Amino acid sequence: MENLLQSPLTGRTYSLIKIIGEGEYGTVWLVQRDDGLFYACKLLKPKFAVWTIEKSKKFEERANQEIQTLIKSTHVNVVRYEEWFQIQNSGRFDRYIISEYCEGGTLSKMLETKGRQSENDALHIMIQLADGLQYMHNQKIIHRDIKPANIMLKQGVPKYIDFGFAKHFEEEKVDQIQTVDVGSPQYMAPELLEESGYYNQKVDVWALGIIFYQLLVGQFPWNIEQATSYQMILNIILDDETIYFPPQIPISERIKQTIIQMLIINPDDRIDSNKLCLMLQN
Repeated sequence: MENLLQSPLTGRTYSLIKIIGEGEYGTVWLVQRDDGLFYACKLLKPKFAVWTIEKSKKFEERANQEIQTLIKSTHVNVVRYEEWFQIQNSGRFDRYIISEYCEGGTLSKMLETKGRQSENDALHIMIQLADGLQYMHNQKIIHRDIKPANIMLKQGVPKYIDFGFAKHFEEEKVDQIQTVDVGSPQYMAPELLEESGYYNQKVDVWALGIIFYQLLVGQFPWNIEQATSYQMILNIILDDETIYFPPQIPISERIKQTIIQMLIINPDDRIDSNKLCLMLQN
């Protein structure tokens, strides 16, 4: 890969500085544009040599989904899209997504280095994430892979990233397609884990509820971190639906009740993002 990229659409050039993230579907680089500004550049590059045709098709769908979702999103808590382009490479086209650079790293890294947060600090983060989630849902977008690793921090402001699993919806319930490829198991709502056939935008509220608990307590609300299958995680959750709050950690009753409402097993009874915003701001 060359150290300099040029967008065939805008003519802007980007100098590759260093890799700041890597996953199955691509690599994220810190780049500097020709005007001196820094951006994140996600290279969506499939490993066609070792992938099946089916997996390559899924890559195409994820790449297109992420690009289209970012283009439509204009919210302070959703990473800002700059441009995307593709460059031919050995008979295929590699896609590049240029977006704002978040120097604070991921929420996952923050939890790893700083541990649990005070209620005020956790609430400050969660109010912003709830606002961003409400925006996405009002735009008919379900993220479907909310987790600390998919939330970046820029000057303390949390921003959702990685919309490869995002889905647009028009109705209250969405047909469930290939659930095994959706989301990260420890943050997946029960209706996704059990492959019930239908889910809606409240799967995002569940994931955010897990994160809220982690911010306050420093661990998952259930002993699911080492679980190795969807069914195992689901069994652990259903075996004891009670959410335990360690008495030595000061958490107000209002915040406890908010988390409980976010983590209700039945999605019909679980709060939505609109109600979540109201509960957090009151």
